[in-house]
Amino acid sequence: MCIRDRRLNVYGSLLAAGTSGDGILFSRNAASDWYGLRFLTSGSGTLAHCRLEHATYGLDMRSSATVSVSSTVIDDGTYGIYALDGTIELASVTLTNQSTSAFYGNGVAPTLLDAGTVLENSNQGLHLLNLSGLNWTAPLTIRDNTTTGVTLTDCESPSLDNLTITGSAGANGAIYLDDVGEFTLGGGNVITGNTWPVTITAGSYPAAGCVIPTTGNDNDDIQVSGGASARTGTWRVFPDLQYVVNGSVSISAGGGLTIAPGQEIRFGPSDRLNVYGTLIAEGSPGSEIVFTRDATSLWYGLRFLTSGSGTLAHCQAVLFPVQRVKPVKSVADDGDRTLSLIH
Repeated sequence: MCIRDRRLNVYGSLLAAGTSGDGILFSRNAASDWYGLRFLTSGSGTLAHCRLEHATYGLDMRSSATVSVSSTVIDDGTYGIYALDGTIELASVTLTNQSTSAFYGNGVAPTLLDAGTVLENSNQGLHLLNLSGLNWTAPLTIRDNTTTGVTLTDCESPSLDNLTITGSAGANGAIYLDDVGEFTLGGGNVITGNTWPVTITAGSYPAAGCVIPTTGNDNDDIQVSGGASARTGTWRVFPDLQYVVNGSVSISAGGGLTIAPGQEIRFGPSDRLNVYGTLIAEGSPGSEIVFTRDATSLWYGLRFLTSGSGTLAHCQAVLFPVQRVKPVKSVADDGDRTLSLIH
């Protein structure tokens, strides 16, 4: 079936059941992409042994019903699957070569019926938004995506396990967690060959017991890519991992960040930690907290603004990596606030 500058809207039921030797092709009829299969209101469908190619939205889910897809390839479009409602069941589905996301779900995550689904060769592999309490345990392969493998945005307290994420070559690496609160990464994940194992923004905090790889990626640390948040949480210590800040981080008014004893925080050139809320960095003798630069250029320090407050104990703010400790005795002060410095 070839469709030009149009879509197939499904308000009822679509059955497209090919076979392994006689599949069904949905494609464009000209040089421009078509708009895909759109399921609306209570529209449902079953697709088996199909190929959808050159569509802006390969499968566009806006229905409260269920669409089941098996042994199908969705290739060369903008979004492989774009889901805003309903249930998407996937079994041995390949979503590949999508310029934005292989799977995009706003309030919707896919239901995987086997371990054969692959999200690959796209800008982002899996991008989920606005899913509170996401508990991902289904095996899924996400590989060779250019910006990031998995992106979670405003997904409160997620848990991710049994994901295989490789070849994420972009700035955010394998997993990008944007203002999600406390998150958990399980021991069943395979995260290797990426620029970073995990990137967080302000307002994302690894839970105790998180399993974050310390080898096998280009940068074997936790990247913090900036942002502002009024959440409260802790940057915990994980053996052989440091927090590397690439993009200034802001603790918004009403929010708070606690840095655990023994942690080392490294900042990129010209990056800083802006405190409008509360910063607690209480180390102890032998478990000092170190703030330092991650490159040859200086970082811009800890800045307390408006009503920002903090307590620093047994900390070192240094110009060079921790092997060459050089304390800095000045603290930026731009307003009416309280700052306690101990040892």
